[in-house]
Amino acid sequence: MKSTLLVKRFLAVACLFLTFSGSLFAQSGGSAISGLVYEESGKVIEAATISVRNTATGFTTTTITDKKGYFELRDLPVGPYDIEVSAVGAQTTVLKNNVLNLGDRLVLYKIPLSKSATTLSEVTVRSNSFNNSVDRLGTGTAVSARAIQKIPLVTRNYTDLMVLSPLANGASLAGAKAGGTGYMLDGVSNRRATFGGISDAQFSISSETIREFEVSTNSYDVTNGRGSGGVVKAITKSGTNTLSGASWGYYGANSLAANKDINGNHLINNYKIAQFGGLLSGPIIKDKVHFLIAYDQYNNTIPFRAYDFTFAGATQAQAEKNLGITQANLQTIVNTLESPAFGFPTTRQYFGTISIQQRTQNAFAKFDWNINKKNLLTLKYNYLHFVDPNKLKSAGLLSTQYTGVEIDNSLMLGLRTEFNPHTTNELKLQFSSYRKFLNFLDNHVPEGFVNVNSTFSDGTTGNITVAFGDQNWVPERDASDVVQIIDYLRYTTGNLHFVFGTDNNINNITDRLSHDQQGQFYYASIADLQNNNPYRFNRKIPLNGTNPMVHVPLIELGVFAQMETNLRPNLNLTVGLRWDGQVIGNAPTYNPLLQEELGVNTHVVPFDAKNIQPRANLIWDVHGDGRDIVKVGAGLFASELTTQPITFSHIDNGVDFRQIDIRKNVPPAQWALYQKDFNAVPGVAYYNSLTTKQPATVLLLDKHLKNPLTFKTSASYYHYFNNWFRMGANIYFDNTWDNFYLYDLNLKRTPEFVTNEGRAIYVPASTLSNSTSTSYLPILANSRIAADFNQVRYFSNATWASQYFGAMIEAAAQIGRDGTFTISYAKGKATGTPPYDSGDPRNANFSVGSSYWDYSSYGKSWHSDGDQPNKIVALFLSPSFYGFSISSSFQAYQNTRYSAYVNKDIIGEANDGTDLAYIYDPNNPATPASIASGMKSLLQKTSPQFRQFLMDNFGKFAPYNGGIMPWRTQWNLSAAYDLKLGGTHKLTFRADIFNVLNLINYKWGGYTQIINTNLYNVTGFDQASHSFTYSVNQNAGTLQKTANYYSVQFGARYSF
Repeated sequence: MKSTLLVKRFLAVACLFLTFSGSLFAQSGGSAISGLVYEESGKVIEAATISVRNTATGFTTTTITDKKGYFELRDLPVGPYDIEVSAVGAQTTVLKNNVLNLGDRLVLYKIPLSKSATTLSEVTVRSNSFNNSVDRLGTGTAVSARAIQKIPLVTRNYTDLMVLSPLANGASLAGAKAGGTGYMLDGVSNRRATFGGISDAQFSISSETIREFEVSTNSYDVTNGRGSGGVVKAITKSGTNTLSGASWGYYGANSLAANKDINGNHLINNYKIAQFGGLLSGPIIKDKVHFLIAYDQYNNTIPFRAYDFTFAGATQAQAEKNLGITQANLQTIVNTLESPAFGFPTTRQYFGTISIQQRTQNAFAKFDWNINKKNLLTLKYNYLHFVDPNKLKSAGLLSTQYTGVEIDNSLMLGLRTEFNPHTTNELKLQFSSYRKFLNFLDNHVPEGFVNVNSTFSDGTTGNITVAFGDQNWVPERDASDVVQIIDYLRYTTGNLHFVFGTDNNINNITDRLSHDQQGQFYYASIADLQNNNPYRFNRKIPLNGTNPMVHVPLIELGVFAQMETNLRPNLNLTVGLRWDGQVIGNAPTYNPLLQEELGVNTHVVPFDAKNIQPRANLIWDVHGDGRDIVKVGAGLFASELTTQPITFSHIDNGVDFRQIDIRKNVPPAQWALYQKDFNAVPGVAYYNSLTTKQPATVLLLDKHLKNPLTFKTSASYYHYFNNWFRMGANIYFDNTWDNFYLYDLNLKRTPEFVTNEGRAIYVPASTLSNSTSTSYLPILANSRIAADFNQVRYFSNATWASQYFGAMIEAAAQIGRDGTFTISYAKGKATGTPPYDSGDPRNANFSVGSSYWDYSSYGKSWHSDGDQPNKIVALFLSPSFYGFSISSSFQAYQNTRYSAYVNKDIIGEANDGTDLAYIYDPNNPATPASIASGMKSLLQKTSPQFRQFLMDNFGKFAPYNGGIMPWRTQWNLSAAYDLKLGGTHKLTFRADIFNVLNLINYKWGGYTQIINTNLYNVTGFDQASHSFTYSVNQNAGTLQKTANYYSVQFGARYSF
């Protein structure tokens, strides 16, 4: 009731300010046609009839001009249109060949009707998105159907076109978390709630069925919801009155790919791609019912690497240093695993390069029915099946590989109804199901970890942990069934255009996750591994012996209202209000002991009802001729949840599972037995035999959990020099509150002591010793507030805001009839975003500087993971010339960062590799002598970039993401030839080259990266000074040169 009252008050206040004038602008979410109708004398014509007809499908709609001669038709299906303009006593004029694309606003500034002539007048209008896309200037990047067909993409996945947006950094938009990106297909959500992205397959839907694509970062239309960073949109093709079809095939293989790496070494590859498919569309009943069906399959064989010493460096010696382990040590580990005591297969490969085969299959069907002139019904179905063995544990041997299968189904029904020339309604219903199954390739056994110290040929040393056995989270079932209901009611009265709507998701989550339930054996050294003498066993055990499926409904609600008008003929204003709310349906099991000891309740169902989002956008056509455009917009945008933390709150409630972490009297690691019978791994019976009660690991939701809310604002200026060339400049600012934040409630608030570098340690110094090779490392139990619990991960919201500042300049040109060239440069800075976005909560561990509990004081100024200081994008699509065409895309960017770490957990939070290194100044007398000596030696040999990073941070903790990687480039090129076979039949041959520079010269087209960012290895603990002792990693900050090596694909496409 309160939200409804706010909407009414908002619109009422807005109406007082919005008056007058006919319109030449439209800011609605769909495509539109508008214009002014005059007599030859210049007098406006009132009540002229405007009838538009989509010549491809027969869709028609009409309207009339107002007293100022103005008309507007909104939310039209895309396609080619004929526009008939008629008035009593005047000549009828037909404007032909007007093509509307996604979001186009075709403005017909003046349509003259003759009073003297009576015969029909036909006029051909060459309209295109270059001049019809005022709404998108500075707010989004659009890709036309022709560009989608022409731009070289390795897997022909339409979402890969996101790279063409100068504000995109992978799946992150405008510096936001990747989970803050929304995905829309035909106006409904295409986002997978589990991780916040879309499918892991090569594509979720064939690019052959995609008509248009857009990345929108600063559109202030209230119909854009649940995307605080931006929204990725696409619309699919429809059948037309013309029977048409296509079949295609693409091929690539070793003989068409690089065989030499950037160091001149032979590349071990087994690369092959084969894609094929077909599409058929046309009329079932002309002008009435149309269909489109398609099938696309992508098979690829790709190299899969783990500890590949022939690939990781220019020489064997350098490769060993880059990987942090000698090949001899790794071979010793493999030999041990293949021994009878461990029983791992002797027939499989454990490191190097193997080949894996993936398969993506997609089927699509769409039917459009023009029921009558008032109603258009659309039915669409999409099916995806993806087989993916491309999985590997970080730092793991190839034996940790597992396979995944994804199955998706989506069914959408849409109805567009025109009640009268002033009122239309669009209703969309979608049901989608998502299933992902992860399974083993080898026997089901626990995980194993062995700490390895290596001495390299130059006398330097390395320390890493090698993983073997099975994956932490396999087997697994991710599943959800989503019902989405969207409705838009659009109403026009005079100069006011309203839209009222609702956008709702009901997501039924049915996951079965098994993280930490496999069991984990830890070995302090290779010698201990050879003796099968683990120092630690850890496992999360279901107390009832089973791992039940989790059922959680997640309900997302949305309502919105928007009004648009023209303050003057060349000044358009849109104001709107949106509200989004979310309800998590089921509460996790209540844990009374947790509430008693830490005062928090697991049995909560957060309801976020405060996401009220006012928005406004102003477009000023300075001279009223479409040449100079100024745009200013601002508004609030709510983000969306990812669901794995919700699932884990039902699993890790501290009641149904217990975490055993055994450091003394570790149970025997009977690997050979586990190979035959996983049930032999210590489990419920072992837990019940323990005399000491074992603590529980908990993840709980903040009862006040909120969706992140982003304030976005932007300003743009564009100048059209003529009908084929424009330039523009844009500035952006975003401020996000309530970013998702996951932290440990059970860590002591006051440190037990502070080390000589000023680091807060949360375990008593008396618990640390040098008696063994691991006894100087903290044990989690000693840093707990409540001994009955391990980590108590609290899924909440950050108390500080993250920010993004950006600027972008771009130029675009039309070349000939169908060619284009665009170039843009964006500079940005994103700070303050906590790293956790989605997935396994154990990966949420943020980098810790001086104090775990002071993170908000220093983390808010650190660069975010989505930060992208520089990006250049250029796209060239040549005009067709005697059937030949060339397409080229180029990127140059900096968007990867690094820091410096201690290799092990030393604060007592049990997360290795997340404690930031304190950068000792070797010239400071207070620096321990061994560290000063090591730092001086490192500064002489490390890369210039890492050296400068260290020097800039002498006497401080290394800032997270404080170092920036060098620039990277990628240049792709496609050449195509259309062979006309008669009539509409055509055969297209094409060649796609990915990384052209690398094809020209194997030394080109690569990039350099900073690796080995663990600055210190922990070697012991000094009780006298209450400080840890370190050795300086003499290979830290190595500059490694590598590349995305070139490949060539040949293709043929027959169409009619």
